[in-house]
Amino acid sequence: MRYPQELIRENSANLPEPVQKLLGSTAVIDAVIEIGKKYHLHLDAVNLLSEEMSLVLFGLERPQNFNPNIRKYLGLSEDVANLITYDINQQIFSKIRKELEELSQAQGLPASPRPEEQSSAPQVFVEKM
Repeated sequence: MRYPQELIRENSANLPEPVQKLLGSTAVIDAVIEIGKKYHLHLDAVNLLSEEMSLVLFGLERPQNFNPNIRKYLGLSEDVANLITYDINQQIFSKIRKELEELSQAQGLPASPRPEEQSSAPQVFVEKM
């Protein structure tokens, strides 16, 4: 892993509790495993995919680095990395985004703009669709 475990634990602990629960849920774990099976990834590659996803969610990696990182660390072609990025976005990141939006609404905070609505932010997941 590229980051110290202590830093990862600290950033993980700073996530809202509903997001922490969602990340540890069998639904997310099963989704990552199924995506790995779909693209014929070995178990170690599925683990690396999960780590890269977590690094983005913990704020240690920027979302626009997700696709290049999985290409690099998993040794994937651009086409396969694009498909995996799309699936991760649809099956996992979108659920977490929805959970965060619901949490902010429950707390009376304005919902942050979705990545596709942010004109200045990179739109890696939207572009990869």
